[in-house]
Amino acid sequence: MDLELEVGLPPRSTSADQPPPNRSSFRHTRFHTARLEYALSVHASADSHDESPPKPSRGRGRPRGTAPLVTREEIIEAAVRAVRALGPAVTMDDIAAEAGITKPIIYRTVGDKEAVGVAIADYLSFTVEDRTLELLESEDHPRERLRVSVHGFFKFLTEERSLFLFVEHGWAAPGGAQFELMVERAAAKMIDTYSGAAQRRRFPPTAARTWAYASVGALHTVAVMWIRDPYCELDEVVEHMTTYLDRPL
Repeated sequence: MDLELEVGLPPRSTSADQPPPNRSSFRHTRFHTARLEYALSVHASADSHDESPPKPSRGRGRPRGTAPLVTREEIIEAAVRAVRALGPAVTMDDIAAEAGITKPIIYRTVGDKEAVGVAIADYLSFTVEDRTLELLESEDHPRERLRVSVHGFFKFLTEERSLFLFVEHGWAAPGGAQFELMVERAAAKMIDTYSGAAQRRRFPPTAARTWAYASVGALHTVAVMWIRDPYCELDEVVEHMTTYLDRPL
């Protein structure tokens, strides 16, 4: 195909009697000359041996199949550090800064501030449970086991006061799923302890569960009030609570 026809140039005139072109025709000629040069460059590029397709541009966001910048566990660890350093009034901005990420990543990976509180509450529960189990390995008497458990709980609260106050609002919200989870987890060991006492005293087996729930409620209430205002020494509050919780035994 004629290259001039391909790029849309007007056909060449063979007449020798054409009048000299005016200024607008000069501009018209320069325009078509530029189009001709462009067409020549396209043809030259097509004749080259480099036929590899252009690389697709990368879209926004993390590429598929790659690992996230931070894991959920790393965000929770950063939240724990932030609460310890800044206190229970820590914000999501503080947590994001500690983790070195933005708030939207926290929302996508963990959830809102309440979800962060639930995760920290789980951390507290498992940690105090592990510590208590270690302490109970050397105790056999029911009352002494109870005292050791209460002492371990209150001592842990004094060490992690900010964390406890950060999640305390979740504990103190009866009816919520997190409240039920925390109560069931805390009452499980007490139910086992109270079951023998209920049997000896000829109470129905359900009594152990009632006593355990009541004990968890009392323990939590005293813990909240004492951690905010330590009105007595640690050993005193432990002895008071052990005496109270030991009554069914």
